[in-house]
Amino acid sequence: MHQLITKEPTWVREYEAMLEALKQAGGDPSAITSGKFATLVVSANKVLAKSELPGIRFEAEEIPTGIKARIVVEPGVKIPQPVHLCFGMLVQEGVQEIIVRYEIGEESQVAFLAHCTFPNAKQLKHLMEAEICIGARARMSYTESHYHGPYGGIEVRPHAKVFVDEGGKFMNNFNLVHGRVGKLEIDYEVDVGKEGVAELVAKVYGM
Repeated sequence: MHQLITKEPTWVREYEAMLEALKQAGGDPSAITSGKFATLVVSANKVLAKSELPGIRFEAEEIPTGIKARIVVEPGVKIPQPVHLCFGMLVQEGVQEIIVRYEIGEESQVAFLAHCTFPNAKQLKHLMEAEICIGARARMSYTESHYHGPYGGIEVRPHAKVFVDEGGKFMNNFNLVHGRVGKLEIDYEVDVGKEGVAELVAKVYGM
């Protein structure tokens, strides 16, 4: 079940504004609200909503500048629909730090669709430090779509260490095709085991 963490009015308004920003970025808010998908919605350092399905769970805690999270897919579990992650900030200035560990159990399959929306960014930083552990013969894809608004006042630094076990597969796509890029630094370090595969693609429009 998709549920808001709290129904406090200011949080509800922020959640609705995040969904509107997602729509502006070309995403589908109904995928977040339907309850048919595993989802996690984070604005700045607030975990606004989440939805879990059998075989996948989210553990997330707020820190002063963002969140610290652990996302686990149990061994042998095949998640049929994309897992939707929504990270963003609605203000013009600030810092969002996402510290996250992905644990993908052996012989499991999962596809993540991450929407990162910063529609009003004038002096923002979005920092991600990720550790991704993909078990033997498991499959994980991660598609990250960014919307930075018209001002170009954002610095984005996604950094990750990826470990792909024997026969595993990791597919990563970074897309920034709406709004001005600002400053971007992508740094992924990948360690691939025997007969494992890793493919990383970035598509960025500069304006």
